[in-house]
Amino acid sequence: MSPQVANPPPSRSSSRPRLNSLAADLQSTWEYTTPLRTEHERRAALVELDALVAVWLGITADQLFAIFKSRYPQLHDYESVTYFDANGRKIAGDFNTYGHGQTKQDYLDLLAHLDNPATTPPPPGYTSPFYKADREAEMRAAHAHFQARLDAEIAVGRWSPPEPATADA
Repeated sequence: MSPQVANPPPSRSSSRPRLNSLAADLQSTWEYTTPLRTEHERRAALVELDALVAVWLGITADQLFAIFKSRYPQLHDYESVTYFDANGRKIAGDFNTYGHGQTKQDYLDLLAHLDNPATTPPPPGYTSPFYKADREAEMRAAHAHFQARLDAEIAVGRWSPPEPATADA
């Protein structure tokens, strides 16, 4: 893999380069500077919501990814050919999921750039390095983060998990 593709080890804070904290600039009113301005940030929020709900429902990270892969195979396929640039712009190989303003040639130019970054510039309008979408690693990292937060709340007694319902015979 080319050094121009950023795929850091999975962790909630480092797995998505240059992604601002989703809640860093929240205000009481919606403004232009409100978070989730890039395709990368919006996708990250969706991944985190999936993980958060899974933790809430008691679904493990393995179960969550199995659900994703078995129930959403098309999305899995789309993301296998999806990248994000350093500014959060999406560039995808499938026309059904192109990023905003993307053309087919942009993806072909990206592949050429990834094959030979020293001599081939990134597609016009995109900035290196590129991050390859990896929903499994992202879901696992988000799940681990939210599970750790929930476990910490349980440990200090600020939350108790509900008792499982019993069936009356």
